[in-house]
Amino acid sequence: MRKYGITLMAGLALLAIASTASAQTNVILRITGSTAYRTVVHNAIVAMITPGSLKYGYAGTKLGSAGFAEFTGALVSSPNTTVDVKTVWSGSVDGLQRIINQGNPSFQVTTWQASSSLSSTGTPNLAAGSEVAYADVAMSDVFQNSTIFQNPTIPNDVVVGVIPFEWCRNNGSPTTMTNMTSLLAQQILSAGALTLKCWTGNTSDDSTLVRVVGRNFDSGTRVTTFAETGFGVGSPPNQSVVLANASGVITNVAAYPAETLLGQSFAAGQSGYSSGGLVAGALNASGSNGGLNTGNKGWLVGYAGVSDASSVTNGTAGVMTYNGVAYSPTAVENGQYTFWGYEHQFYNNNLSANTLTVLNALQTTLSTTDPTPSGGIALSAMTVGRTQEGAPVSDGRAF
Repeated sequence: MRKYGITLMAGLALLAIASTASAQTNVILRITGSTAYRTVVHNAIVAMITPGSLKYGYAGTKLGSAGFAEFTGALVSSPNTTVDVKTVWSGSVDGLQRIINQGNPSFQVTTWQASSSLSSTGTPNLAAGSEVAYADVAMSDVFQNSTIFQNPTIPNDVVVGVIPFEWCRNNGSPTTMTNMTSLLAQQILSAGALTLKCWTGNTSDDSTLVRVVGRNFDSGTRVTTFAETGFGVGSPPNQSVVLANASGVITNVAAYPAETLLGQSFAAGQSGYSSGGLVAGALNASGSNGGLNTGNKGWLVGYAGVSDASSVTNGTAGVMTYNGVAYSPTAVENGQYTFWGYEHQFYNNNLSANTLTVLNALQTTLSTTDPTPSGGIALSAMTVGRTQEGAPVSDGRAF
């Protein structure tokens, strides 16, 4: 009888364990899109997972600037839901294409993580993954109708925040290059170079050139910049690439190489870097006007989200004012600084209920966690709004 009691108790214990295990829901969420907002999203993912269960890893040495990452653990809002959130940041426009074309194997992401090296403190320097799957969600700095990929309309567009941008000058450039105006931006994006005199008003600077580095066609940062400045979303720019030696000293500045992206062909100068981090890296290189530069000498300006812009060196003066106004969250919130757009989550109607639970948890965290330290601005903080990238800013929140 005693033996039976032990056996019965053991059986009940096993049943309880099995019941607990069956109550656990394991959900994978795959996110692609905007590189400019990746810091905000990565921090929100960390915040929505129970600290004791969190394990994660990422590319490079900093989570905020990582081009891909993976996070596992239990949701704070639903402890019986364990998640595996994977990110691969490819640019807003690229992300929109991948959601539009779900079901077409050529639009699957081929580098998702499935790492066994995640840790509670975050494992840096993960190698690119090899898991092949469709993205569930695309983060985008722009409205779908601001791109050429307008059909079919993605059924779900959730605005989750505001993403501000800045113009920066490069390492070593004169402190007199303090301000970027809409008209200067139009001119330099079109011509590829202007004289330093356009900033200083000094005729002795008439022989020193300033060139522009920027983003490629995948990028929402590019769409927002071209719309905000009035250059035109579909206008072909003339942007540069920076070549540097192992010491980070520039050896050449040339037209960005011709390439084909998203089925579109771009001549030399018309494309650009694939992330804001790479733009910041180009601006951080030294010697653009030095003796080692055997190509086009002069200085550089470029545009990036504020998170990437903050990593541009040059002391504390790397970022420029825009139309005479310095970036600050308050200046965006109250309408003085207009170089910004809305951050969107785009997804189709085919997500499972469990996947939507995780996505809703992320949306809630994005709306309740202050994104300002990560380079975003909360919708709730805005006192002004706009209907499109580059549209007039008016009183009252639009979202």
